[in-house]
Amino acid sequence: MCASCPLCGGRMEMKMAEVQVSYRSYTKTIKVNAYICQKCGERIYTPEAEAKIRQVEEEMRSADQYFE
Repeated sequence: MCASCPLCGGRMEMKMAEVQVSYRSYTKTIKVNAYICQKCGERIYTPEAEAKIRQVEEEMRSADQYFE
C-alpha cells in the first residue's frame, strides 16, 4: 500500500474504521481495517474488509428474505 493518499497526498495510516452497511431499512455498523488519510479522511479498505462488508450485506439480504 502506498503511503500517500490518492486524493490529497496526505499520509495514509492503517486503522479500524466503522462502516455502516445498509440494505433496505436495515443498517448494521461493523468495524474493519482500512487505510485512512490523516489529512482528508479518505478510506481505502483492505481486500479482507471488502469481503467482510459483502458478507454482512449478503447476511442482511438473507435475513430479509426469511422475514418476507
